[in-house]
Amino acid sequence: MKFFRSILGTTDPEVDTPDDLHGAPSDREDPAEEAKHDLNLQREFSRGLSSLSQRQLQFEKYSWEPPGQTNPVGTWFVTEEVETDELVLRPGATLEFVERAGEGGATAPWRMRTSEGRIVELPIQNDPDGVPLPAGLSRTSPDSREPG
Repeated sequence: MKFFRSILGTTDPEVDTPDDLHGAPSDREDPAEEAKHDLNLQREFSRGLSSLSQRQLQFEKYSWEPPGQTNPVGTWFVTEEVETDELVLRPGATLEFVERAGEGGATAPWRMRTSEGRIVELPIQNDPDGVPLPAGLSRTSPDSREPG
């Protein structure tokens, strides 16, 4: 009945605001009754699931996720100035991928070799498309891009 009153409005002059229509939470239901109702809802939901679905829900947090799809092997070009611990990479410099540094899968820093043969470690960040890449690097040369 309260539902209809809240939708259609009330004719009771003592009730001024929508909050008064619903009353205090303690007036609505006993917390024990609410907990019992929630438990019954969970049981009904579980009865409708197959044993496979129940196991999938139970072990969902252990599911395997594939690594990132970025293949870092090959030549990369510096498109904007990048600071590393050892040096500053200027736009136009070329880097060759060596390996991923340490554990961490797709988010592990990349070790790259400069054209002078120095090894630099670059941290990984997500680009605007959500792909984990070092900031300021691109597969295409800045010289090969067509003017916008």
